[in-house]
Amino acid sequence: MKELLEKIDIDHSKSIRKFEDGTWELHIQMTGPTGAMVYFFDEYGRLTGRQRRSYMGYSKLYQAKFE
Repeated sequence: MKELLEKIDIDHSKSIRKFEDGTWELHIQMTGPTGAMVYFFDEYGRLTGRQRRSYMGYSKLYQAKFE
């Protein structure tokens, strides 16, 4: 499990979480049953995947595809 180094709150619905391995996540919270969208980035700032999270559970991790 990755250890959280820092959490940066942008505003009441957005935050960035930085981890010790250099990766980071962008969390965007929405109202209602949608929950939050989480975007995953590697240590170079490249998008690696996304996931939807809510009180009902979470979706599978979708890997980023660049075509």
